[in-house]
Amino acid sequence: MTVRAVWRRFILRPWYAGAIVCCCVLVLNLALGLTLGRDSLAATTATAAAPTAGPLTAATDGVLRDRVTRDGWVKVKVDLVQPSTTGAPPDPALLQADLDQAAKDLLFALPPGAYDSLLHVPGSAGLTLRVDAAGLDGLLASPLVAAVAAAGDADMQRIAAGDYHNLGIKSDGSLWAWGYNGYGQLGDGTNTNRWSPVQVLTGVGAVATGAHHTLALKTDGTLWASGSNMNGRLGDGTNTDRWRPIPVSGFGPPSTSPSTPEFVVTSIVPTPNSPTVNGSFSAAVTIQNLGATAATPLILLRHI
Repeated sequence: MTVRAVWRRFILRPWYAGAIVCCCVLVLNLALGLTLGRDSLAATTATAAAPTAGPLTAATDGVLRDRVTRDGWVKVKVDLVQPSTTGAPPDPALLQADLDQAAKDLLFALPPGAYDSLLHVPGSAGLTLRVDAAGLDGLLASPLVAAVAAAGDADMQRIAAGDYHNLGIKSDGSLWAWGYNGYGQLGDGTNTNRWSPVQVLTGVGAVATGAHHTLALKTDGTLWASGSNMNGRLGDGTNTDRWRPIPVSGFGPPSTSPSTPEFVVTSIVPTPNSPTVNGSFSAAVTIQNLGATAATPLILLRHI
């Protein structure tokens, strides 16, 4: 065999060379794709791990500050930082106690008079309240707070329906009414039908309706009525229809006003050796004044 013949054995055919080049290109592409994939995954992970609340929180804080500057107060919903649950599942009772304590600590740390209209369900991580500028600053700076956002309208908690009118109590205790109002049963001061709810009272805990009248029990124990007063059903001593809620006589905490003292007979003791005349006898009647002018019991001698 000649030298030329041996050399030709090691010369690559054109198609061999093309196949090898393709393999090299493929390997390079795979390596490059793997590198880019790792970089993309790292970037995605870093983006997910980075706190996205920065710009969003700044924008939300700006809206809240604008509102409190404009109105003096702003209603907000606060989410508390929840205790860590790593390891064994936490005891629900202990978790609720921790959240309740966190809510108390948060409110205690706010400046005096910086909030009102508090709504907090025991054991929950959220609370709703109205704050002024100092209160808002305290919430935004507190380590106990996870998020602060503008609160929407209070939700409806209780409802009642008459024949042609409806009533609803919101979570803030406000009473709303809508529907037929021919007798003033909505309590808005008119007899105009309302196609959407109008606010009537505040501080209401329960409500009931008749066909054309409304009864509202406030949280202070007073009872209020409006609407048709046929047969004196409103309890105000008249049969006059009422377009606005009026207090019903005899309901609510006892008055302690000096002008309306309350007296109670505490004892009746017959006078010794007193004769009985026509079924009557002489006795000492002890009367106790329970009003604001209460003093020592008054003993009267009367024929009973």
